Amino acid sequence: MAESADDRQAGDERDVALVELEACARLLGIAADRPAYGPDSFARLTDPDGLLGDPAGDSGRQGACILCDALLDRLRNLQQGQFELEDWCGVVRYVFAALRKSRVLVNDVARAEVLVQVLQLFAASGGSEVEAQRRHAELAFVALVLLVNAVASAPLSMRWNAVRLDALVEVVRTATDAGRASALLPFLTTKLESMAERYWTTRMDDSLEASRDADDEPARRRLPLYEAVYRALTSIGEPGGREQHAAPLMAIETGIRLLACAAERGVQLPQEEQYVRDVCLRALLHPRYFRFEPLQQLEAVQRAPLLCRLCRVLAEADGSALREAMTDAVADSDVVMSTLRSHQDEVEAKMRLLMINALCLQAQQMSRAADATHNVEAADAPIDSVPYDAIAAALQSLEGDSMIDDQLVEDWVVLTTRARLVQAKLDQVQRRVRVLSATPLGAGDRREDWRMLNDKLSEWRDRLSDMLSTVQRANHLHAPA
Repeated sequence: MAESADDRQAGDERDVALVELEACARLLGIAADRPAYGPDSFARLTDPDGLLGDPAGDSGRQGACILCDALLDRLRNLQQGQFELEDWCGVVRYVFAALRKSRVLVNDVARAEVLVQVLQLFAASGGSEVEAQRRHAELAFVALVLLVNAVASAPLSMRWNAVRLDALVEVVRTATDAGRASALLPFLTTKLESMAERYWTTRMDDSLEASRDADDEPARRRLPLYEAVYRALTSIGEPGGREQHAAPLMAIETGIRLLACAAERGVQLPQEEQYVRDVCLRALLHPRYFRFEPLQQLEAVQRAPLLCRLCRVLAEADGSALREAMTDAVADSDVVMSTLRSHQDEVEAKMRLLMINALCLQAQQMSRAADATHNVEAADAPIDSVPYDAIAAALQSLEGDSMIDDQLVEDWVVLTTRARLVQAKLDQVQRRVRVLSATPLGAGDRREDWRMLNDKLSEWRDRLSDMLSTVQRANHLHAPA
């Protein structure tokens, strides 16, 4: 009987798959004449009913284990950078595809733990040569990404989640060392935090795992992740895409979390002083960062008096205190203070925005207080507005002897709205700024923002419900008999 075209195609595909498997086995040191992984390891590996036929069967699982053990051995013994990166990336992809298809990894948490440890050591074994370090980091990065994907369907137990978190930390570290942090940025800005939070907060009822110190586990796991993410974000160069524009702000927020987490655990970071200087300097000089209250409350920042003072006066929106603090910074010989001296105009510009926001926030709070007490008696001016003269007086604290005219006031109000600190309208006739909204910037104000938003949504829902009931009644009355 003549062989059909489908049979020939299936045979060709099996031949190609066998060639790929044998090529992978050769690179891993698995051969028929060298039974390093058992007397019949090569035969089990190339069994037609194994990986090539039924990966999830007994023979397929055995073949996947042979490949995994061989990969671990080779990673332990590869010389510093002395390997073909493209070939070994192909081997790693092939092995993890076999592990995924056979479901070996999701049923063997100990094997997954060993893989993470070996890949961590391999990434750090590149030696002193920069190119060798990059090659090791690149290969480890490829393997770790595949590992994270391979264990995605494993149980959500504390031990498995520890594996996932350790793997995520190494993914970020190796991406940074391989110069690929920018490629990882969309993941850092959209998915990493939610994934990590899910793993941190998952608990199991298993008595063995419940006996662990579950309360300390999340804090212990957060610290290395924040360190890795901060290093990745600060290694990214000039902004390119939309995600990269978010990287500098995210780096500041991550640095604050890192310092707060260390304080929570009572741990002093090895390079704490450098972290404090770097985070504070980034916060002071970034044109869109304004939340200095949480920053100046950190214990590590309070151990740096001058930086803490600068953060505090910005949190308090005190222009005259900023001038005094910057004067002291000019007299300081510290490298960070030298940087601030060269960017004094940017720091003072940020203070102007914060002062205008503080005035608008005060007017908004007075308006809400009046609404709450139903104190709506007529006044000389709207209670939710700020006179030009009040803004000019605030700006004067930074301008010295310079005159503050209405045009300058309006220019700074416009800049404050562009920074999305306030929403306001200029009343040039009355020489007032009508406040539509202002941004609370205190440490606990974000929770208050959500509470106020929830109250507003509840109020709007009730109004819409009343309107719907009115419309339904009207339709019922006018409906034809």
